Amino acid sequence: MAQVTFELVSPERLLVSKPVEMVVLPGSEGLFAVLGGHAPLIATLRPGVIDIHEGGQVADRIFVGGGFAEVTPERCVVLAETATPLKDLDRPTIAETVTRLSAADPAAAMRPIGEDPVPSELDSAPCWRRSTASRSSTDRGGPAAMAKSIFDTLDRKTCFDDEDEYLAAIGKVQKKLLSLQQAYLLQKRRAVIVLEGTDAAGKGGLVRRLTERLDPRFCKVWPIGAPNDIERQQHYLARFWARLPGPGEIAVFDRSWYGRLLVERVEGLAAKADWKRGFREIPEFERQLTDDGVRLIKIYLDIDPDEQKRRFVDRLIDPMKRWKLTARDFEARRFAGAYRKAAAEMIAETSSKRAPWSVIAGDFKWYARVEALKIISAALGDGVDLTPPPLDPVLVGLARSELGVLISPDGSSAGEA
Repeated sequence: MAQVTFELVSPERLLVSKPVEMVVLPGSEGLFAVLGGHAPLIATLRPGVIDIHEGGQVADRIFVGGGFAEVTPERCVVLAETATPLKDLDRPTIAETVTRLSAADPAAAMRPIGEDPVPSELDSAPCWRRSTASRSSTDRGGPAAMAKSIFDTLDRKTCFDDEDEYLAAIGKVQKKLLSLQQAYLLQKRRAVIVLEGTDAAGKGGLVRRLTERLDPRFCKVWPIGAPNDIERQQHYLARFWARLPGPGEIAVFDRSWYGRLLVERVEGLAAKADWKRGFREIPEFERQLTDDGVRLIKIYLDIDPDEQKRRFVDRLIDPMKRWKLTARDFEARRFAGAYRKAAAEMIAETSSKRAPWSVIAGDFKWYARVEALKIISAALGDGVDLTPPPLDPVLVGLARSELGVLISPDGSSAGEA
């Protein structure tokens, strides 16, 4: 069997590791024909899941924790028995493939061209669950039922054994984040961190741990609520443009412009034409940011309904947490199914190579915080030089003349002049 690696660079296009691009042709029932350097293959692309079909059954299934764009050649390996060059696929063959994909019977679309009908074995095909939100697809934990969305692929059981283990882990990553903030300040870099997720999923706690050791003068947190009267008269992205970071700054958005595709969509606060346009406007907005040098990191925290219920009750009975809960939270809970569906589509459609989503199960707060901070730290640090700047000779001279102290040129020692 030929080993084929590829990168999924958008929900519509795969890039094979060989010199030839794989063309993805959309069809009904979420089915796609994959034609290219190692084709023909049939793939089903759904939020968080890629199924590769061969011989009327699923030959491989990949779960993606952070949206389609997170799949990379290092993470995703597909075994293919065919190796038909794109030039050898004539137009009638391609047309027949598209016709099959448009058929009412999905099983017909998944049969190799020219083969007699065979019963579909999708329901009994082998599949595997990703064991963590950030682990590669090669680290598969064992058999699981077919996932309905990206949220069904999340590991909701992993946690720390005790508080000491958690504190050691989070302290280590917080120290790294402080070094990164200093590097961003000195190198005049900018970063935007977007936090979205289910109500009570732990966004506030994550913000607190993220900023705990950072210099607040250069790290601004923006808690985003409903727009005010003036903002309602403007384009919905205007208030976010006004809150973007300056050189050396990190901006954290607790909720963000994705409200257009979540609350405004689900609860009917925006016309359908407006929120649908957001699927084009938001990636364009984010591309402008990344093209201008902004490091953009997007985290989505998810908890299951039972855990959300427990946290709601906890907030009601704890006087120090009651301020976190409002009537709006209960209203939003009534739309839980619609929110989850909208969030899955949002993640799939707005992930990009330079601004992918990372989706984390927040059912265990300690674990979720550490995982999120690790993702943020890795993204902020990618390609960033953390070497401390050299000591300014002018300051060395002033220390000697004004303080009577001799400082070594590298700043490693000090003594009396």
